[in-house]
Amino acid sequence: RLAELTAQRDRVRRSADRTDDLARALASAGARRDAAVEAARITGELESADRELAEASTVLAEAQTALAQLRRRRLDGFAGELATALVAGEPCSVCGSTEHPAPAVHTDPVSAEDVERAERERDAAQSAERSAQARSAELTSRLSAALAIADGLGVDAAESGVTTAGDAHAAAVTAGAEVAALDEQIAQTTAAAAALAQEREDAAAALAAARESLALLAQREQDAATQIADARGDSFELHYCSRTPRHAAFLDELRAL
Repeated sequence: RLAELTAQRDRVRRSADRTDDLARALASAGARRDAAVEAARITGELESADRELAEASTVLAEAQTALAQLRRRRLDGFAGELATALVAGEPCSVCGSTEHPAPAVHTDPVSAEDVERAERERDAAQSAERSAQARSAELTSRLSAALAIADGLGVDAAESGVTTAGDAHAAAVTAGAEVAALDEQIAQTTAAAAALAQEREDAAAALAAARESLALLAQREQDAATQIADARGDSFELHYCSRTPRHAAFLDELRAL
């Protein structure tokens, strides 16, 4: 029984000794689960940010195209714009002639204000695209960090890992309590075995003393018989009938030991 309890205690203790390691494993599993949840959330934000970036890039491309077209129209319409400023008899600001027989027609007028407005729109679109790019880059970096901590696990797999680690840690904690209980049982069993051994030792000593007393009584009986025979001058054998009942019963009891 004691050997069985000791073996059981040692087996349970091996599990209990892993409590600290399993607590750290549980904490790591929890961190992976939290990171997996964070990665899932960031993924949704990144998808939205990438859509916004694509839209901002489209708006910028359209603004750049519109600005380029206005600039080209502006250049194409310079001759007509100059023609509108010509005054009969006054010199042309380009060629200096005072005669203007065939001034250019300004059919597609684009003012400097139109170009400036298009440039402001292009600049705003460019700024919006840069902000969208920065936001996308930030989320991409955070997603990479979260995925690294999550060990590439999805939310479900990471949650399963937490459950498994939690069960193992709980079992180790329970084993720790079992070790204390088994130690108590072993102590009680050891004490009981020691008490039983002492009882056996005491009983053996009592038996040895009783046997010694019997041997002494037998020797005394023999010596008495010899002395009586010597006194009578013939052989003498002591029979039970010559003893008192109490004396005979005591001798029988001793011989039975």
